[in-house]
Amino acid sequence: MIKSKYRKVMFKLIIFLGIFQNFLIPNHLRFYNSINLYGYSEIRNFEKIEIRVSGSRTWNLTGSPIFIDDSDFNYNWSLTSSNNDWCNGSGTWNDPYIIENVTIDGKNTDYCICIQNSDKFFTIRNSLFYNAGPNKDGNYGGIKIKDCINGQIINNDLVYNNYSGIFLENSNNLSISNNKINHNYCGIRIVTGDNNSIFENVLIENYYGGVYVDNGNRNNVSKNSIVDSNNGIFLVWSNNNFISQNTEAGNFWAGVILNGSNNNTVIDNFMEGSYDGISLWSSSSNNRISNNQIVNNTNSGLYMDASNCQNNLIYKNYFRTNNVNAIDNSLTENRWDMVSIGNYWDDYSGRDLDDNGIGDTPYYIYGASRSQDNYPIWNDGPEIIISLMIFVFLPILITLGGITYYKGRKKKTILERRKEEERIGNIKKLKTVISDMSFKFTKVKIPEIIEKAGIQDEILIIETAQKMLENKEIFGYYENKSKSIIFDHEGEVEEIDRLIEKYEEWEEKEPDKKKE
Repeated sequence: MIKSKYRKVMFKLIIFLGIFQNFLIPNHLRFYNSINLYGYSEIRNFEKIEIRVSGSRTWNLTGSPIFIDDSDFNYNWSLTSSNNDWCNGSGTWNDPYIIENVTIDGKNTDYCICIQNSDKFFTIRNSLFYNAGPNKDGNYGGIKIKDCINGQIINNDLVYNNYSGIFLENSNNLSISNNKINHNYCGIRIVTGDNNSIFENVLIENYYGGVYVDNGNRNNVSKNSIVDSNNGIFLVWSNNNFISQNTEAGNFWAGVILNGSNNNTVIDNFMEGSYDGISLWSSSSNNRISNNQIVNNTNSGLYMDASNCQNNLIYKNYFRTNNVNAIDNSLTENRWDMVSIGNYWDDYSGRDLDDNGIGDTPYYIYGASRSQDNYPIWNDGPEIIISLMIFVFLPILITLGGITYYKGRKKKTILERRKEEERIGNIKKLKTVISDMSFKFTKVKIPEIIEKAGIQDEILIIETAQKMLENKEIFGYYENKSKSIIFDHEGEVEEIDRLIEKYEEWEEKEPDKKKE
């Protein structure tokens, strides 16, 4: 009798502690746990980055801007490299021309460095370029690249340039990464450029915009932090671009603007504190907008103007504490859900009586088009998981007085638990590394992952990569012969197309089951 009483008291205590423990767990939406959420205060810390205008570099070329025209014998790469200690290399993939550790005050001339008419491999890195451009009108930049391919711009400071920090004109297949681009009129501007990668840059207080793409196609803009500009990312007449995992905070007009731009993918971004989180103008159509967190915007989370914006697909986004979560004034149909899932709306007033995670009634979008999200995501609040803290032996299920206990089997040794925890931690780290590399490269070898992750277990790396491919966390395939992952950046778009076709087939077969 005493034992029975003691067990009941202990059971109540265990349940109480388990419930209390779960009150300490933040309330995240289940579908959104896989997305990196960046806070505005975290981005604000970027303002503390030292702007090293007065700092020293190995080569101070102030008053002598660099000009390279590989079509002109007097200014080509070969002559530049042979005559200057700040440039070396041969222009091949294995030995690119490298300009590094240079400081140039542009003194209001057109540029600090200009490279044009080049198909050689080149890299500009670890340098400082500032005060270029006579005014805010014209094709100027701290770095100006024209009619070039095969270049890299890495880890530079570009500040206080009167036009662009980096200006690309008719240039393709360039990589711009890990640069600090602050206090320019425009951060990065691309005019007629395709297949460029812009990733992991910090862009602060660039007056007109952080990244501006005009007539550019198939560019990848990922993992940038863009703060306190008029616009975060602005696409004009640009198609098939990939905008992913950027943080845009405090930009005056919008985090992302699509103007006359089609077939772009906007996914996994965080947008906060602008007039509109995302804005579509001038017949921007067939764009996919998914898995974005859009919060605290003063006009709307997502805005579509009254032009012919059509067939845009908006789903699995998280709208919270915007003045109006979404406004759709377009004259034609757009989709605010896909197959069986829509978006999360913090002002959704419906119910989820069947507890399937989807609201039972549509969410109506504000605006002239009278659009609706047929499958709004329902949030039940925090999930309470009762944790039973039993301290001796686990399990063999027995039941005493209707209460379930675990008893008898020896628990794992400390060494076994540590190995298991280490394996879980390594898998988590590998997923992060492989995911990051998928944004930067089309092919990566297992030894490169070993070097980047610092994990020597080749079998675990291959298993993790194959599991990520299987679960469609990344797209592509594993090539066993070369021990490489081949990434397919178009794979996600193709998967969405497949799901849309599936949805359309379902609509045709069972129109009566579609929600009105």
